Amino acid sequence: PGRTIIVADGQAYAFAVDGEAKLIATMTGTMMTVVGRDGIEG
Repeated sequence: PGRTIIVADGQAYAFAVDGEAKLIATMTGTMMTVVGRDGIEG
């Protein structure tokens, strides 16, 4: 069977007392499900 790789983007914001949002961090990551391999549990 084929493998599925998922690309995920995320952003974190800080909010000032007046409600203004400021972008403080970004991320891009890849995830893949791993099943049926020795030493992998969960």
